[in-house]
Amino acid sequence: MSQPKSISQMLTLRKLTRAVADHLTQQLRSHLATLAPLINPRNVFGVHLRSTAKQSVKGEAEAFEQLKGLYLPLAGSAPYNLRKDLESPLDIVNILPEIVPVDYAYEIQDAGQNKSIRITSPLKWVLTFSGSGPKRLRELLAEQKTIVGSDLQQCVLNYLVMHVTLQSRPGVIKLLEALRFPITTGKMEEFGDLPVTYIECPVSTIRPTNEVILQSTEISGTPAFEEVVSPDAIAAIKDPFKEQLLALSSS
Repeated sequence: MSQPKSISQMLTLRKLTRAVADHLTQQLRSHLATLAPLINPRNVFGVHLRSTAKQSVKGEAEAFEQLKGLYLPLAGSAPYNLRKDLESPLDIVNILPEIVPVDYAYEIQDAGQNKSIRITSPLKWVLTFSGSGPKRLRELLAEQKTIVGSDLQQCVLNYLVMHVTLQSRPGVIKLLEALRFPITTGKMEEFGDLPVTYIECPVSTIRPTNEVILQSTEISGTPAFEEVVSPDAIAAIKDPFKEQLLALSSS
């Protein structure tokens, strides 16, 4: 489907988008709640995470070294400029997985002026530990706290710990992929080389024309907009399980 070119088209797709996003977000949160024990970082880092019950786990030393290998070059680079001290055990307080829709800045020319709009992709999520989503990281970067044990350092470590934890749990990644929520690792330009864990789904979203976005933000009075679902994307969803069986039956 082409980009929505009118407010009426956009509103029709907005209703569909909200229904689909609510359904899939609830489903994904249910899956993550079930899988939470498998992506508990204490089962990967063992004694290197502070806990009232200290318990060694296999591979904990390797996991901590991998974490340090990611943290040290990141700490001294922009936009973080953190102290490079990284001592064990780490204080990772919130270990519950949390998903937050991806959002990004989008520039539009309007009457000769640049307008920055915050665009949300409702069917692509950042996977973090509770309380350390992109919004919180932006706030901390704006404050630029650089003392040892700072909130900024803690937030950065949460992203890295999530990344290392999932890399050590390939079974979880395969399971979520089978459930149609594939996990990928990428970067966000504003966060430099920080590895960000994403979860996606087979339904894609699209951004309407700039004119529709501007009209919508003028009506709402806020410089924010949410992408909408393309009905064509829903109709085009394939069933990998069915395709695998068909391939076997034809061989």
